[in-house]
Amino acid sequence: MAKTVASELAKLLEAPALDKQSLEFDAPQLCAVTGETITAGYRIKDATTSATNEFMDLFHGTPDGYISEDVARLMKVQRIGNVAIHNDILHRPMISNESAKDQGRACWSELVGDEESGVLLTQTLKHKMDVAGLGKYTKGVKVSFDTNYEKARTKLVNIKGISSKASMCPVIMEGHSTAIQFAWDVGIGNCTGCGFGALR
Repeated sequence: MAKTVASELAKLLEAPALDKQSLEFDAPQLCAVTGETITAGYRIKDATTSATNEFMDLFHGTPDGYISEDVARLMKVQRIGNVAIHNDILHRPMISNESAKDQGRACWSELVGDEESGVLLTQTLKHKMDVAGLGKYTKGVKVSFDTNYEKARTKLVNIKGISSKASMCPVIMEGHSTAIQFAWDVGIGNCTGCGFGALR
């Protein structure tokens, strides 16, 4: 079985197996969380609680479709928090270098370099395009930071008491014109609904 982010997290967090048997699909389905193609899994409504925020945060209020076995297991793990797997080791990184040193934890800037950032930016954009029904335009899409730009900087942005680290620098994008227009309209990366990832 191929390694995925969900499978590695489930293994390292020792996520419990579900009581219910997973379904074998007649035709491949897309996992509603990761976007990966799955041949077995669970209906969302069978594997999640009825808590409103779970549906709203993960599934935008639409509890239809399927999730992979690993994602279903992870949903039973309480308070996963921000985690990262680096060299097969599970980390709980912090944004601040100083705080990370004080607590003996890794800092995000130590774990995620320019290359990894580009992979994550590309995956996020492709997933959003798939959700928007534009999956046929994702072929050849690539997003990366312009590493030659010397004035790149980061900034901590506080939203309702939660500090998030944002990058302020140019990005380079390749792909179909529809994909590029989508990026202009929606933004790049995560938390675009809060104003992160805006292009100008």
